[in-house]
Amino acid sequence: MHAMFLAENNDISMSYETYRTIFCKDFNIALSFPRTDTCSTCDKFTPKTKSLETEKKSSNDPIRITSLDRDILKLHTANKIHKIKASTFYDRKQIARINSRNATNATEAICLDYGKNLSVPNIQANDAYYKRQLSEYALNIHVLGSSNKKYFLLVPPTQKRREKR
Repeated sequence: MHAMFLAENNDISMSYETYRTIFCKDFNIALSFPRTDTCSTCDKFTPKTKSLETEKKSSNDPIRITSLDRDILKLHTANKIHKIKASTFYDRKQIARINSRNATNATEAICLDYGKNLSVPNIQANDAYYKRQLSEYALNIHVLGSSNKKYFLLVPPTQKRREKR
């Protein structure tokens, strides 16, 4: 990118380190693999909040600003409740793991994780996309009481019909 920048801007002389510093600090563009397993509720919170805050900054109407403040507060409250619920879930999961590892306790804890739908064949062309395809479902099973017991199941394909809308 530095070489492309220099080729486009012949009149500017800039070292790679200077270019990199400006690029990282001023533009803050992440060049990494995207997270694939994120919480959709948490992902919606930040853009909604930024949108409301931007609208609030550009508004001159005190009634509208009060309404936006109330909406922002509701979003923050909902996000906090969501994170508390998630934390409670993980705390309970940790307690179940500890209880299942206890030799005197006759309980076992398992965690089921739905992996993914795999359409067979994987064709994106319009004609084939709407025709019948087979679907294979991936399921992960973790035995929480034992660190080495993990199972990965592929549920046999079933015929799936997609109808054109």
